[in-house]
Amino acid sequence: MKHDISAHLLSSPQPIEAAAAGDRFGLHLILEVSASGVPTVAGIDPARVMTGNPFAQDAVGCLAIGMELAAGPVLLLGHVPFDAIARAFSQGAVKTANNAPEKPLSLKCGRSELRLYPDGRIRILGDDVSIEALGRMGLKGAVVELN
Repeated sequence: MKHDISAHLLSSPQPIEAAAAGDRFGLHLILEVSASGVPTVAGIDPARVMTGNPFAQDAVGCLAIGMELAAGPVLLLGHVPFDAIARAFSQGAVKTANNAPEKPLSLKCGRSELRLYPDGRIRILGDDVSIEALGRMGLKGAVVELN
């Protein structure tokens, strides 16, 4: 069943809001795509599925990115192929959710790294680190070590 977003959401004077309780974004396995481009996803009643754009047949087997709306439907924003997810994990770009809370959250790219520690510390590593601000930049309680 295809839903017309303009009929359900855009006629409302209020902005689209996600449901209030917890994180409402999720990944859903795409089981099939109808001729009109509406996907059938695992675990969601087809009557609750809304899409902004039609999905292609090659989306079957991929994961749909969905957002639960406060009104009840699930808005599918797009899809991610499994090979892209596997590549992100294999390259270390994604950390699993079962990391111990005392470990820092790391973002790596080549020889540079940004680490966010649970105690509030931030560490930036790289061959050449520069900080630029178009507006005001303030440092409080900073220690700057120069070679």
